[in-house]
Amino acid sequence: MQIVTRLRFFKGFTLIELVIVLAIFSILAGITFFSFRRFAPTYKLSRETEKVVQNLRWAQQKTVTEQITYLVRFDLEGKKNYEIIRLNPDPANPGNYLPETIQTEALDPDIEIKELRDLDNPEIQFTAAGGVVDAGQIDLTNRYGEVKTIDVRPAGFINY
Repeated sequence: MQIVTRLRFFKGFTLIELVIVLAIFSILAGITFFSFRRFAPTYKLSRETEKVVQNLRWAQQKTVTEQITYLVRFDLEGKKNYEIIRLNPDPANPGNYLPETIQTEALDPDIEIKELRDLDNPEIQFTAAGGVVDAGQIDLTNRYGEVKTIDVRPAGFINY
């Protein structure tokens, strides 16, 4: 005697299963969204700090390779931008320089320059050997008060 078993195959999902999956997905999406919103300002601050450091290093490299002074001047009034400036020798007046703005950079709207420490002028000027005329720190902050500091050493080392 042969016993035949009939297996019943179901196709599709029940409404309850779909509702449970959607509920789990919604909870995970909500957690991810709020975590990202909390992390986004910190990410923007890190990104802008890296951008300022890259521009400082670029100005330093241009000074060394071209043997023409470059500097990065920070706007302390608006606290939202900075300029990369080349000081071209003035052919009519030896010893004087004509500033030429090479590039103006705006910071992200949520980021601002908090303060410049240990600098006589609101700028970092490089020497032909790659050092800086005046060393100091640049503090950037986001809307939550988090601060990233860029440290520019006398020998030209730029760290954050």
